[in-house]
Amino acid sequence: MRVALLLVALVAACQKPVDDPVVGRWRGESGKTIELRGDGTLDMDPGVAPECNNAPLAACRASQTWHRSGSTVAVSRGVVRGTPCTCHLERIDLQFRGGELIYGTEHIQRVKSAN
Repeated sequence: MRVALLLVALVAACQKPVDDPVVGRWRGESGKTIELRGDGTLDMDPGVAPECNNAPLAACRASQTWHRSGSTVAVSRGVVRGTPCTCHLERIDLQFRGGELIYGTEHIQRVKSAN
């Protein structure tokens, strides 16, 4: 049983990330950045309701994901709210057009690496 679990872990670790043009770091007009990772995870600050400012965010941040279908990039963003403060996922649809992500009237640009 341990050997089977080890093999599954090794195969998962060796898989190549998704080769998708939306993978990478992006910066919105407000200056906030997000990262769409090749494994479908998302690095983005969760939204936080005022009454939850002191709530831990790590678990909420870790539950955020994204996937793309055609030109639509569906982001499942965490929002901490409620009593007690808990993480809720909300879907945000971005459009991938002309090398940028578009949400409403905001155009989100790729962050160019310093290399």
